[in-house]
Amino acid sequence: MPKLVIKGKNIDITAALKDYINKKISKLDKYNQHIVEIVFEMHVEKNPRISDNKMVDVNIYANGAVIRAEEASPDMYASIDMVMDKLERQMKKYEEKKVRNRTNKLKTGEALAGDLDSYEDVKEESEDEQYLTY
Repeated sequence: MPKLVIKGKNIDITAALKDYINKKISKLDKYNQHIVEIVFEMHVEKNPRISDNKMVDVNIYANGAVIRAEEASPDMYASIDMVMDKLERQMKKYEEKKVRNRTNKLKTGEALAGDLDSYEDVKEESEDEQYLTY
């Protein structure tokens, strides 16, 4: 399990919020081999003009990448749901990118050697044809 950090600004982090976050984070268990640390930051804006005043920012530190998402809504639990949906999509994309980069690739040296071998075969065939026909 990666390291989980939960921070709050202008909000008390209750046990119910922590349990809810842990339950939602469990959806990302299939990506645990990449995830190093997850940082949850929850904010409540005091300005009455801001209707979506419950904000959630999440940073996931993966192997060589930082995946970030933020959402805001009038309800903290709804913000957590929306940000987790966004993170699932991003983690799926990250995983597919990692798999795509690992497969179906030749090393540069192998690719160049293969091209040279085929070129030499064609060259030898054309030289043989020259000597056979006089």
